[in-house]
Amino acid sequence: MFTMSKIGDWLLLELGRRGWNQSDLARNARLSKSAISGIISGRRNIGRDMAISIAEALDLPIDDVLRAAGMLPSVIESKLVKQIDHLSAQLDEEEQAGLIEYIKMRLKIQRGKK
Repeated sequence: MFTMSKIGDWLLLELGRRGWNQSDLARNARLSKSAISGIISGRRNIGRDMAISIAEALDLPIDDVLRAAGMLPSVIESKLVKQIDHLSAQLDEEEQAGLIEYIKMRLKIQRGKK
């Protein structure tokens, strides 16, 4: 389970990947700079609403932020699977069904090559 400082470390890594600073995250998440600073330093706990705002600002699945904050158990999952899940959740049901059919077709083709 992650401590408050672990969520801070995780956030710093995510900010670094984007070339963002704490002010960028605060602005994009519509949170105060002091709230972001408090979370990163471990002085402030992160709540569900803050986690949702941060996930939206970082364009990450909410589960990633909740896991980093210790609010959900860890799951061993590949980055590609997480990305597929995150992106497909943004499609409507008909498009999701089409995506499933496409994956099934690709699997049939792959199995036929073996």
